[in-house]
Amino acid sequence: MTKTAAKNESPKTRPTSAAAEAEALQNVRELLFGEASREQSDRLASIQEQVDQEVKVLRAEYDAQIEAIHAQMKREVESLRWQIGDLAKAKVERQDLGALLNEVAERLA
Repeated sequence: MTKTAAKNESPKTRPTSAAAEAEALQNVRELLFGEASREQSDRLASIQEQVDQEVKVLRAEYDAQIEAIHAQMKREVESLRWQIGDLAKAKVERQDLGALLNEVAERLA
């Protein structure tokens, strides 16, 4: 293009040629890097899928472990309640036994 032709060119024509150049450049990029880009995208998608699966498995294991710990804690709390109840009964029995011994001691005295 000559200088006079560039001067006579309307502004509307320039963006069209710029758009055409951008499209041509995009086509060249696609030819050069398109395959590698798609391969990388596929590999990333595959890795993401694997990570999602691992997270799902780990979450299930975590939930199962938490549930097992919760059940164990409930059993331990119940056991402690029984032990506390038994200790309270034993204390009452000892107090009764002490009272009986005092009563027997008074009768013998």
